[in-house]
Amino acid sequence: MSQRNRLVYAAAHACGARLVATMGGGYPRNLDPASAPFQEMIQAHMDVYRDLVTAFAPDGVADNA
Repeated sequence: MSQRNRLVYAAAHACGARLVATMGGGYPRNLDPASAPFQEMIQAHMDVYRDLVTAFAPDGVADNA
């Protein structure tokens, strides 16, 4: 899914299009914030935003990614 997202971000950037990212879904059954499944879900959501920032940064590299 990350690879697909990066392809979409690159295509949108190349066309000068704007993107809106919203988060939802993918939540584990164990909602304990300390659990591994919960942490993995949070990391996946964070990666979406990191990849967006990197794709749309002026030089292609995000300062805080």
